[in-house]
Amino acid sequence: MVFNAETVEELRTPACGYRNMSNFFNLDVYRDIKPDLIDVCDFTDPLSLNDAELFNGMHWTRFTSRNWEIPVIACSIYLVMIRLMKSCMREQKPIRLTPVVICWNFGLSFFSFLGMIYCVPHLLFGPAGVISEGFYPAVCQHASTYGHGKVGLFVFLFIYSKLAELLDTFWLLLRKSPVIFLHWYHHVTVLLYCWHAYSIRIGTGLWFAAMNYSVHAIMYFYFGLTQCGPTGKRVAKRFAMLITSLQLIQMVMGIAVTVASVYYHYMGEVCYVSLTNSALGLIMYASYFVLFLQLFLSHYVYTKKPKRALPGEKATCPPGDVAALNAAADMVSMGRPVTRTKQN
Repeated sequence: MVFNAETVEELRTPACGYRNMSNFFNLDVYRDIKPDLIDVCDFTDPLSLNDAELFNGMHWTRFTSRNWEIPVIACSIYLVMIRLMKSCMREQKPIRLTPVVICWNFGLSFFSFLGMIYCVPHLLFGPAGVISEGFYPAVCQHASTYGHGKVGLFVFLFIYSKLAELLDTFWLLLRKSPVIFLHWYHHVTVLLYCWHAYSIRIGTGLWFAAMNYSVHAIMYFYFGLTQCGPTGKRVAKRFAMLITSLQLIQMVMGIAVTVASVYYHYMGEVCYVSLTNSALGLIMYASYFVLFLQLFLSHYVYTKKPKRALPGEKATCPPGDVAALNAAADMVSMGRPVTRTKQN
């Protein structure tokens, strides 16, 4: 990381969302949760000046920080929608809209694949890349090292795509599929956390974008396959365990990177990651890990094997397998654990 020494001192103030261990507990809760960074915080790494002409991430982080009503209103409408649509659809037949859902899932998969193409190489080999520069710079970099240009554009799109992903639940409600706590909790908390992270310009933001794009590129392709008739469902079923495993790995990596940023703060190193955001992130990622682990264990480890057909009886597809396939067709980013029904 190449910085002007004077600029570093200006950036390392609470006014720029920067706290160290000595002043972490001197909180201004409103300012920490709803940051509005001063103009001097709009620093651009010298290596990123050309990229900033293409896409200026500092402008959009400031816009994001000053428009918290967008995610708050979106989440409020989202939660009301769940309640109202459950009530409205109670006496209605399911509306599947399969072609629309196929296009939606494959579209998000393609979008995520593009984001992965731009974000992952920059995370590995960029100005503060894990491989090119080492783990510490990759964790504690200033957001300007990745926030501009094409990479910055896809980080911006990553944040705002969380608004669009709320529609995942809309398709479930139309199909009269269960929307459990795990599902809506994930959508609401991810949107609010990402909005805060982008507003306060955390150095670890590229990690989260790169990991999420990579997992979603595969995950939404899988969900699209589950809508493509019996053949698509059979192919998709082979990768169900892989999807949940990748999500678990993402949770572990998110916790590890966040803990690393706190550790570097503790050791007195310069680390451009908001400690407030790290605290929120650890709570969020830890809860996700527990919920995903529960999903993994209930679905793949402790599931009961169906009884075999007795001699002379016609073998049938176990109800649990049918339920699993149908649920897989409806699951979105959080999935729904499907248990096999007990057979007599």
